Amino acid sequence: MNYNEWLDKGFAFTYQANQIMRVIMSPVGIVCHGNLCSDGSDKKVAINALWDTGATVSSIDKNLAKSLSLIPIGKLPVRHAEGVTIQDVYTFNVQLLNQNFNINVPQAVSGNFGNQNFHMLIGMDIISLGDFFFGQSADSDGKIVSYFSFAIPSIDRKIDFAKELVDERIR
Repeated sequence: MNYNEWLDKGFAFTYQANQIMRVIMSPVGIVCHGNLCSDGSDKKVAINALWDTGATVSSIDKNLAKSLSLIPIGKLPVRHAEGVTIQDVYTFNVQLLNQNFNINVPQAVSGNFGNQNFHMLIGMDIISLGDFFFGQSADSDGKIVSYFSFAIPSIDRKIDFAKELVDERIR
């Protein structure tokens, strides 16, 4: 699906965990077309991605980039907890929740995620394309569950919790 189709059809998902989420993570697909891979072949791999509102740009684990034979398209200075380093930059598509909804990631920097349970950081370069919400509610048994929802394009509806609390108190 290309950007104009997004605008016509839109795309949204909600992901729920049956517990309080301490990190926001979801399954995604990484799609690499042959012209972006050194071996010339198309590839798709299913991984977990961490949604990181503190990241300006998205990042892909350097070992995953290597296993996909991604070709670096440049280098960028990256500021992180240990200072600033120069990292390779890659481009590829990401499929949210492994559905047939591709978002081009024009500049994903290389990262070292070690033994984490994720291989990509989804940064504000993707999150800012639409609406992102994280919340908690009680399930039918009264247990707290966490969920997040994401929609492209933006639904164009302002959420104002402060106003909602004031309006609720007035009722």
